[in-house]
Amino acid sequence: MNSIAKAFEALFERQEWRFFKTDENNYAFGFNSEVNRFNLHATIEDQRHTLTIYSQVPFQVPPGRMSEIAELVSRANWNMILGNFELDYDDGEIRFKISQSFRFREPDPDEIMELLDCALSMMQVYYTCFGDVIYGGQTVEEALSHM
Repeated sequence: MNSIAKAFEALFERQEWRFFKTDENNYAFGFNSEVNRFNLHATIEDQRHTLTIYSQVPFQVPPGRMSEIAELVSRANWNMILGNFELDYDDGEIRFKISQSFRFREPDPDEIMELLDCALSMMQVYYTCFGDVIYGGQTVEEALSHM
């Protein structure tokens, strides 16, 4: 097990959280918030010495709403310092991605906690906006004005 995986698993053990290891370098887990339950997964890339955490919106974008959600993703990503939103045009998945390189230092569980916090916080902040555009019929500007 590499040092990133050790730090990741140490954080989850310390917090008494559960995860499912899908293979040697991938983890799946979920968190409940006041808004919803979010599915997350983490990927460790050994050769790049990186940890990437994804949080996923729990619904798919219908084909008729792709252009509005693409605009929302683009507006949300503008000036974003850490991480970014992604939209998969093939299946309508929206996710937030944040990564960290540990090439020159050992990872610390608290650093991984910060990545998780960021992924969850951004999803909670924008979750309602995505839903308002897809299901509430709001324009992107209207949805973002409530933030």
